[in-house]
Amino acid sequence: MEQVGPNLLSMPELFSVRATITRKFPDVSRIMNHFKETGFIYKSFDIASGDYDQETTGWTKKDLEKYDNNFFKYVDKIFSDAGKDSLAEIIETADKLNRLQKRKPLYSACRMSRALMVVTPEGDIFPCYRLSERVDFTIGNVFNGINEQKKQSLYPKLSFNRDICRDCWARYLCGGGCAAESFIKYGHDYKPCETVCHARKISWKWHIWLYLKFHTENPLFLNSINFFWG
Repeated sequence: MEQVGPNLLSMPELFSVRATITRKFPDVSRIMNHFKETGFIYKSFDIASGDYDQETTGWTKKDLEKYDNNFFKYVDKIFSDAGKDSLAEIIETADKLNRLQKRKPLYSACRMSRALMVVTPEGDIFPCYRLSERVDFTIGNVFNGINEQKKQSLYPKLSFNRDICRDCWARYLCGGGCAAESFIKYGHDYKPCETVCHARKISWKWHIWLYLKFHTENPLFLNSINFFWG
C-alpha cells in the first residue's frame, strides 16, 4: 500500500479496492483488515488467475490446503464480527451471499468478447485486457471496425457446455471461471485452469458454510446484507 499514490490514500472512502490472492499471500482476513485499517470502505478479492506464472500463481496442493485453512478463518471471523461492520462493504462476500440467498445461477462468469472489449493506444481491439499482447486475438480496430465472426468465436463457453464443468457441484456458482486464462494456458477455453478451479471451489464451500450459519443463527443480519446489496 505504500506504493499507492498519496491522493488515493487521502480519500480512500471514495474508492473500492481489490486484492489478488496469490500463493505467496493467501491470507484473506489479513489483507481485508489491512484495507480496513488503511481507510478503504468497499473491498473485494479474487484468486490469482492461471498457473502459468509458477512463482506467483502456480498453486500446489499444499498451497491450496493453506488457502482452505485461511479461508475458514476469514468466514468464521465474519460471522463472529456480524454487527460490528457492514458486510456489504466486502463486495466479494456480499455478492456471494446475495446470490445464494436469491438462488441466482451463473452460467458464465466471464464477460470476454461479450460485454468486455479493450482498445489499445494503437486502436486495436481485443476481447479482454489479458489477451491484449496476443496479436492472434485481435478482433478489429477503431478504424476498420470489428470482425463479428471472430468476436463471436471467442465468446466464453457456458459452464454446462464444458465437459469438465458439467458434473461439478459448483458449475452454476463459479460460472466456469476466466476464459482468457484458459486460452493462455491451453489454447482454448474448453476447460478452466485446474488449480484456480480448486481454489474457487474452496471459496464457494466456505461461503456456503457462512450463508447457512447466518441463515440458521442470524437471519436478520443476512437479510440486511441483501437489502443493502439489492
